[in-house]
Amino acid sequence: MPNFIGEDDIERVLLQRLQQDYGYETLNCYTVDPADLADGSGRMDKREVILQDRLREAAVRLNPDIPPAAIDEALKQLCDQRQVLAPVAANREVED
Repeated sequence: MPNFIGEDDIERVLLQRLQQDYGYETLNCYTVDPADLADGSGRMDKREVILQDRLREAAVRLNPDIPPAAIDEALKQLCDQRQVLAPVAANREVED
């Protein structure tokens, strides 16, 4: 019988590597009920993939000399959900 490596196996190994070799902190947001938002992430919707509180904390920590308004603007642009736009429209929006 051939060995089958599934997507979950690959993800688990990569997460372990990020934790052990690079000091990343991971958060398992699995809940039995997909609509359950009590997963420790602080998200308002399960479709959110960027944990904005953690991102803001890291941005401030890594850029202590940048004004809060500049960090706010950078995070706004980074977290903008351009995936709802057509690819050409999304690219134009970034170029402007």
